[in-house]
Amino acid sequence: MASTARPDPLTLPPAELAAYRSALLDRFGNARVRHRLAQIAADGSSKLGVRVLPVLRAERSAGRLPTGCATALAGWVLHLRGIGVPVRDAGADRARAAAAAEDLATAVTGVLDTLSPGLGSDTALVDAVTAQAYAIRA
Repeated sequence: MASTARPDPLTLPPAELAAYRSALLDRFGNARVRHRLAQIAADGSSKLGVRVLPVLRAERSAGRLPTGCATALAGWVLHLRGIGVPVRDAGADRARAAAAAEDLATAVTGVLDTLSPGLGSDTALVDAVTAQAYAIRA
């Protein structure tokens, strides 16, 4: 029986990656798809682990600092700090406690470590996520 697993988009040939991006933009442009931000944010502690962290790890391994990942993580930290809709995530207790730090960079470091132990020691990433959080709030 053939596998129905989707290939990792990071390993797709350039033409297939372009088609994937195009399909994604079409989906986001479809006014009939009504995913509210609160629905997207729900259970973020588990979603980020499978949707953002693999890309982040691949980019950091290649020596790059992924702005998109930093922005997504910044949004998550701000959400955990009470900005926006209430947090609906049974697995976010540790992350919420970390996000409550008075200093934003300390909060970012703590939240990153809850997503993946040691991730908060990546100072360039912490700086990028913190800068994106300030940019979102500006």
